[in-house]
Amino acid sequence: MPIPYGDHLAANLATAAPHGIDAFIDLFGPQYVQLAVDLGIPPDRIETIISFGKAAQYGTKNSGSADGSTREVLTEMAAHAASGRIEIPIAATYPLHRVRNAFTALEQRHTLGKIVLIP
Repeated sequence: MPIPYGDHLAANLATAAPHGIDAFIDLFGPQYVQLAVDLGIPPDRIETIISFGKAAQYGTKNSGSADGSTREVLTEMAAHAASGRIEIPIAATYPLHRVRNAFTALEQRHTLGKIVLIP
């Protein structure tokens, strides 16, 4: 069941999962690592790809983009995308000179897919 962000998020999560939350993935910012800790989720069951300071503070996992962005992994993913084995949805494309517009769209946090800059 989706739980919307906003006021009372901790209470809404606790209500939705009265027996506790098994794991937590933070893809946005340090307040969510703190939220997971406050909810009593064990640090080894909390993952963040962005909040490295909080990960160090609480001993949570922090593997993510850097670990998955090796030449080998990216080559394999590109081959899968090219073959059609995986599909990467594209929300929008922007010419490079409109990079500011691309970031404005990204900041809205409502894209369904990747935003691509075209040189």
